Amino acid sequence: MSTHPITGGARFGLARFGTPGGGDRYEVFISSANECAPARTLCREIIYGAVNPTLGTERGAPMLVPVMWEDALPQRVEGETINDFFVRVALECHATIVLFESVLGAGTKDEVLALLERPRSEQTPLAVIAFEPTDGRIRSAELTGFLQLIGQVAGILYASTGSMNSQDAAVTVAKVTWGFAFSAAARSRQPQLENDAI
Repeated sequence: MSTHPITGGARFGLARFGTPGGGDRYEVFISSANECAPARTLCREIIYGAVNPTLGTERGAPMLVPVMWEDALPQRVEGETINDFFVRVALECHATIVLFESVLGAGTKDEVLALLERPRSEQTPLAVIAFEPTDGRIRSAELTGFLQLIGQVAGILYASTGSMNSQDAAVTVAKVTWGFAFSAAARSRQPQLENDAI
């Protein structure tokens, strides 16, 4: 059993933390460049404003916890580079949502590649959302190529959507977030279903 670097809680799969519904705590790392800060905030608002209140009404339901770099940074170990730290956070969270608009940051790229390099049995849910650039920005060739590769990788939820402030983007972020919530709920019920079958 290890300690989660962000929450300080015990980690072994989905750990028990005594959430309001009595369920598991499911950490979702939300990764992006600064240009996607509004979308990171939207993910957090959906989790705390819609997902958790809805799931919290069901006994044993998991609680999603958004892990954002702004919150995680104080947990960095002395001597650890920023990129290495965020790769570690991505690897220790239960799921990751990566948000892109026009740039591919080295750290974000490293996080995605580290998640994909895991053995299949250890992979966690990964979603990549690409927003249409706005405010005169143009998607970099590097990001365009990276997104083309990501779109071909099996097991990644990849969505290309409108600009960050569009209704299409809000719906896409909501769908991805709710998808992770349903996945967490199914995983948290699996041991109970197995025990009920015995």
